[in-house]
Amino acid sequence: MRNLFPSSVLRWPRLTVLLLLLLVTQAWSQEATYNSATNIVTIPAVRFGNATYTNVTLANIGNFTFTFQGATPQVPAGPAAAVFDGTVLTLPSVRVGAISYAAILRHIGNLTFTLQSATEVQTYIYYSKTVHTPQIATLYNGTLSMDGMQITDFSFGAAASDSSGQLVQWASPWNNYNQPVVQAMLFCGGDEKLAYVLMPREDTARVASTALDLVTSIHDASQYDGVSIYRNCFGSFSDKWLNNLPNANYFLWSDTFTTYSSAFVMNQLSGAVILREQGQPSNQHNFLGITWRGNIFEVWQ
Repeated sequence: MRNLFPSSVLRWPRLTVLLLLLLVTQAWSQEATYNSATNIVTIPAVRFGNATYTNVTLANIGNFTFTFQGATPQVPAGPAAAVFDGTVLTLPSVRVGAISYAAILRHIGNLTFTLQSATEVQTYIYYSKTVHTPQIATLYNGTLSMDGMQITDFSFGAAASDSSGQLVQWASPWNNYNQPVVQAMLFCGGDEKLAYVLMPREDTARVASTALDLVTSIHDASQYDGVSIYRNCFGSFSDKWLNNLPNANYFLWSDTFTTYSSAFVMNQLSGAVILREQGQPSNQHNFLGITWRGNIFEVWQ
């Protein structure tokens, strides 16, 4: 038994996940949270039949029992991580402090629920070719639940299997660098194009960065060195931005005759998510850029 809440409140048992592996959270912002100071569970969105309710709150009144406090109908209905079927409320991920749990609450009447199961899950964040905000994926017993898919035999950066056939390739081409890098795993669909970028949720050395910092790191690299661009999962880069030292402009591999300004390269990162892994050595390999340019989804590293 792991103590999830203060001893004055309650303890949740660690039970086997039942139908939780069949469900997956959608947006990162839809992860439910438990506030141990107020004893309130906040669920950003719950699906009930054809309806969606947002800002759903439940109060822990002890003895593994939670009572409904409030909710707002969403019109039109949108996606929701949590699902209530009239009998069971399923929460694929509830954040309690620094730990996430998959939980099932059983409805016992009058919008009151009792805890049926709670199991610790490992969480990752991912970006997709269609959604530009971080999402939550959960890992339990070797199965990664990501965007409605169940990826079995999963080992981050090492192995994955999608029996549905939606994802046919994966790669972590830069993880062999003997220096700080943003750890990530690429997944590609049947068209062999990049579809998802997955990374560990907990990485205290990973920080947000900017296009200016990334482009500056290319400029400061060794002559004719730079960052690679990945649009597939073959393990090799699709393009590469190289500096043209001592000049303050850049080449796009493999055309070493056409040069591009710093402003042009930075514009390619418009709207990008840019991350940097802190540590030494500090250079262009510390960065990870995730970009959406029209129908082009790509990663810079």
